[in-house]
Amino acid sequence: MKNLLLFLIILGTILGLVFPIRTSLALSKKTLTPTPQVTITPEPLASESAAASQSSKFIPPQPKKSDITQPTKPKNKLERALLARPINHPSWNNFITYIVQQSVQHGLPVNTIVLILLLPLAASLIAILRHIVGLKGLGIFTPTVLSVAFLSAGVEVGLIIFFTIVITLTLVRLTLKKLHFRIQYLPRMALIMVFISLSMIGLFYFLVRYTTLDVYTLSIFPIIIMILLAESFMEIQIGRSLREAIYFTLQTLLISLLVYLVLTSDWVQVIMITHIELTTLLIILIDIFVGKYVGLRILEYWRFRRLVSSR
Repeated sequence: MKNLLLFLIILGTILGLVFPIRTSLALSKKTLTPTPQVTITPEPLASESAAASQSSKFIPPQPKKSDITQPTKPKNKLERALLARPINHPSWNNFITYIVQQSVQHGLPVNTIVLILLLPLAASLIAILRHIVGLKGLGIFTPTVLSVAFLSAGVEVGLIIFFTIVITLTLVRLTLKKLHFRIQYLPRMALIMVFISLSMIGLFYFLVRYTTLDVYTLSIFPIIIMILLAESFMEIQIGRSLREAIYFTLQTLLISLLVYLVLTSDWVQVIMITHIELTTLLIILIDIFVGKYVGLRILEYWRFRRLVSSR
């Protein structure tokens, strides 16, 4: 009996100590735990947030004209056309296309490959214009490189740069000749390069300040090409009269513009990249045919039309 009474006393003491502690902890949790509040967003705010989310959407820029002299990271039409017919097993009639596809898939810009493939086509066109049509230009290298420079800079800006270089070259050469300022050929060319560079700076200042031509994205590549071609035009002016030099320069410019028109054709670029073996074989056959041709040129038929008609 004494043991039962002692047990009840100890149990009541423990319960009396534990209950107040649990009650205080429960109260403290109620005070520390924030009561969730339900907020109702009014209808105008929802519409404003929707409008804000719509206005924050990314608006893609307008597509620009592709420049095949510059490498591009996203897939353009040329890369899509090349990879539209994947080649898994190369053979004798598609091994070049297979190599090109593998190179493009591993990160090589397709524009670089197209430009390389277009160079033999440009050279063949210049050979046709020389031996079949009868246009006389400065060899095959100068018109080819000049057409590629027009392809990179654009025909408007390219023509302005071209005429500025030729006019500056001619004026400086005639001025040195009139002043009887005789120096060796290479130092004279270096001196002319100084004036050509200064004329380029003045030209770009004029184009940026007073015109709306797009010269802000112009690379140094076509500018350097046309400046370096100044030596070729200098050699013409030295070896021939001024009239003949102007005649050859204008015919070289005409050949370059005709080749430029062919190189900028979309379907020509697509055919060159999708049928590499066929177009390469066709270019080789054209070069052989033009090399074997020994008849009169088209312009010579026009020049001697009376003599030809009399026969």
